[in-house]
Amino acid sequence: MPSSVSTAPSNIVVSSATASLPGATPEVQSAMTYILGNVPWMKFRVCAEPDLQLFKTDPKLQQALAQISQGIATSVAQTITTEFTSLLEALIKNITPQISTAVVELIQQLIAASAETNCCKAAECTEACPLTASCIPELSGKPCGPVTATKPPSLPDLGKASWIWTTEAKSGNPPVGARPFRKTLTPKVPVDSLIVDITCDDAYSLYVNGYLVGSGRDWNKTQRYRVAFYPTCKLVIAIYGFQDPGVAGIVASAVTWNSLLPNNLVTTFVTDASWKTLANPTFSSKFIKPCFDDSTWDNATVEVAFGAQPWGNVAKPTGYTAQNPALTQLPGAPDAPKADAATVLTQ
Repeated sequence: MPSSVSTAPSNIVVSSATASLPGATPEVQSAMTYILGNVPWMKFRVCAEPDLQLFKTDPKLQQALAQISQGIATSVAQTITTEFTSLLEALIKNITPQISTAVVELIQQLIAASAETNCCKAAECTEACPLTASCIPELSGKPCGPVTATKPPSLPDLGKASWIWTTEAKSGNPPVGARPFRKTLTPKVPVDSLIVDITCDDAYSLYVNGYLVGSGRDWNKTQRYRVAFYPTCKLVIAIYGFQDPGVAGIVASAVTWNSLLPNNLVTTFVTDASWKTLANPTFSSKFIKPCFDDSTWDNATVEVAFGAQPWGNVAKPTGYTAQNPALTQLPGAPDAPKADAATVLTQ
């Protein structure tokens, strides 16, 4: 568009556009601006008006306007995106701790609400699968880090446990042979980790949900096992206990938890009168299975607290024991049940 007249006298206030003369051509407007600008007694101000019709009919102007508009829109969009991203990042940094806590609490509530209905009913006759490549090959070797720390929330306390055996222990001289023991837990939330301290006079094999954890033959030293398994809301600890002539007893303490949930969700248990056992040298090897029916078995007989005689202060474990085979070739007793190996961790 034409610019203002540069030769106008000093008493004329001129804008950066031609005078507004409706219906006049640019040439007429330019001439009128010059004439009026030279009238001594007139102060003259020029104003600008866009020629909308020209924008409608001139394709070059339309293209230029579109390019300018697109450039402005892109610039504005980039600015908005940059500013919004910065604000979002700051927001996330500020609220992430609160979000993490809230999400964990929500998950905890949802699991707790459903565990007593769907989960536990489905798990009544389901054996937990150990963490082996044969279970889910498509996931084998792939990292899967838990939300919370993998360190154990606490360690077992044998000081709260008691030595137990079958009712035969009341005689003071139970018969030689093997006896089965079971403890069934139904925690409020599914668990996937277990640490257990255990020993037996005279020997034992330990199973978790039907899988072999390990065995021990020296009652003077307790062993500590750390076991990992897929989440379950039914946990069965089974012990094959062997007795030589003399006193007999098993003592154990354990903690179980879910590695993906807060560490305060820990279930502890020890050997006490709530364990199930059978005072009979003949028993099914299937007693190690989660679905085995022990409803007709006796409750275990509590002999003495840990640390009391005749066993005294048995040495507590200082580290984890590796997975090892089941007991075999014991005099006057069947071999311990054969079973697939559990996932036993040593750290």
